[in-house]
Amino acid sequence: MWDRTTMGKSYFFLSLLQAAVSMEWTINVPSEVTAQRGLCARIPCHYRYPARLNKIPPVGIWINGENGNYQSIAFHSGDHSKESPSFYRRTRLSGDLRDGNCPLVIDSITQEDEGPYYFRTEFNYKDSFSFFPATRLRVSDFTDKPSIFPVETVEGKTVNVTCTFNTTCDGTASTLTWVTPIDEPLSVSHSVTQWGDKLTYTSVVSLTPALKHHRQNLTCRFRYRTVSSEQTLTLTVQYSPQNLSITSSDKVNKSWVSIKEGNSTAILCSVQSFPASNLTWRHLGVTLNKTSSNNELWLEFPQVTPHLTGVYQCVAENKHGTAERTVTLAIELPATDGQRLPVIPLAAAAGVVFLIILSTVICCILKSRWRTDRPQVDASRTVTREESGTVQMRERQMQEERYEMHHTQSETAQDKGQMDTKTTMNMNQLQEDIYANCLVEDPIYANV
Repeated sequence: MWDRTTMGKSYFFLSLLQAAVSMEWTINVPSEVTAQRGLCARIPCHYRYPARLNKIPPVGIWINGENGNYQSIAFHSGDHSKESPSFYRRTRLSGDLRDGNCPLVIDSITQEDEGPYYFRTEFNYKDSFSFFPATRLRVSDFTDKPSIFPVETVEGKTVNVTCTFNTTCDGTASTLTWVTPIDEPLSVSHSVTQWGDKLTYTSVVSLTPALKHHRQNLTCRFRYRTVSSEQTLTLTVQYSPQNLSITSSDKVNKSWVSIKEGNSTAILCSVQSFPASNLTWRHLGVTLNKTSSNNELWLEFPQVTPHLTGVYQCVAENKHGTAERTVTLAIELPATDGQRLPVIPLAAAAGVVFLIILSTVICCILKSRWRTDRPQVDASRTVTREESGTVQMRERQMQEERYEMHHTQSETAQDKGQMDTKTTMNMNQLQEDIYANCLVEDPIYANV
């Protein structure tokens, strides 16, 4: 029979044996792993086994369960037919079991995949070991999005825009694609890099932005089997000042604006550019107003005076270029008394027109009568002195008759009182000029 001393020694040696076994069979796994629904889950795993088993090929088994109990086999490296149908072709190891690497990867995670998982290795029927504690897998909603790294985009200059997506899923068909507003074919490159357990998918697109692409969207889309997500970048295409315009509360006619003296006015200079332009109003080389706020600048005149007349220049400038435009400010002066024309009564004006027409008709009648009554002169003979004297006397007599008729008409107009004194004198003078013209023409006909 064993005494207490013998039993104590037995327990001591059994503890040493268990400790030795535990030192030969070790594992390094996390207590918990979180995966997003639709992506993949990766449970990191590294184990150690006795050196005497180095020449025996190991079998790796991942069991959905804990403390020796299992709901189903998630992965079996020796016989995949033993795997549960719910995990079939969705699980794999991402390391070499002979090197002690045993990470489990589960693709297309579902909510039903949540739960504990532990690893078991088998070398033969005698040498096998289950590692505890188990790792708990938790499943969350899919929220990851790719990242776009913005770059400065300038009209007409080619740039490279990079999109990345980080994941722990390796060996899967993850893709990055682009949706761009650019009409022309794009140059796109793809790559995958790994740092520890993390993999980074990268896609670079080369594009040449134009002004029409300003404020349009550039989208990078990540797709993994049954899920996808995207990230959108709004393009801010930088360009030089364009479409500079000058407007006013008063009408701007082409390149000038007319303002009445004493009035107030304001002139607006506006431009399209990105980034915002520095706007400046200048007159005679002197800066009047300046801003760099929102591509607009007002030039105000509280009271317009003649010395403000002249050319005003608006200049818009940013780091990509310059634009400018000029406007001429014209001042409308009020009319003075000396500049105002005399107002003629309508009746007096009608009378002047009537007398002018009447005098012209009379003059024409007299000329016609004179030409009819005068004797025909034979051009082949010489006019005698007596005949010449007779003709001149008759011409003077006709002139006196016309003069008497002229005065008679003038007196008649005065008796009717249709015009004021000043207007009547002007009309008499006008009639005398008309008859004088008639008298001047008479000697001409006498010499023919």
